[in-house]
Amino acid sequence: MRMYKQCFEYDRNERTITLLGKTYTVGAGNDDNIEVYTDKQSVYVYSENDSLEYIGFEVFDRETTEQQNEVFLDSGSSEDVEWLLNGSRTPSKIRFLLQWCD
Repeated sequence: MRMYKQCFEYDRNERTITLLGKTYTVGAGNDDNIEVYTDKQSVYVYSENDSLEYIGFEVFDRETTEQQNEVFLDSGSSEDVEWLLNGSRTPSKIRFLLQWCD
């Protein structure tokens, strides 16, 4: 699976991201660091909150904008995932988190 990092607009009040002419409602919080990647079929939204130490991961259908899957890991999970993967690259984290999706 080849993913491409995307530029996007994030409306913190509405909790939406807009990219490629479509708007997606996300669960990311106001203080989250967000990265968005796409492939041919899906949009992957990866969010981390360093102060609260959680990771959020959402998968959306690229065409319909419907959420397909979601994973939320808390309590130091950001450091745990980096330790498990022996690195901090977001695409690697996304591939790792996809294991918990249908």
